[in-house]
Amino acid sequence: MGAPASFTPAGQGQGEQQSGRSARRLLWPLVAFAVLAALPGVGLTLNPRELPSPLLGRPVPEFALEPVKGRKLGLAAGDLRGDVSIVNLFASWCTACRDERLLPLVRELQSED
Repeated sequence: MGAPASFTPAGQGQGEQQSGRSARRLLWPLVAFAVLAALPGVGLTLNPRELPSPLLGRPVPEFALEPVKGRKLGLAAGDLRGDVSIVNLFASWCTACRDERLLPLVRELQSED
């Protein structure tokens, strides 16, 4: 003879399944919140002075720009060869771009020569 079969009355055990589902439903938003809250923390550990770029340390790509209206000279890759050059591009409507702190850095680099 085998072991007696266990009998579970109808409806019993379903409450445990539902409470497990509701706990998981509450857990996912908490996990998502924790991940989203951690992302700015990771960003705060980065050094803002480091500028990751695939172009740093590589030769200038070939390009030729037409002169700006009212000017006679354009800009080409050949104009930048042999010298250290900083080409700062920004949109004239971008206030933050115009206010950036690049100019004092350039002056500091010039005074080191």
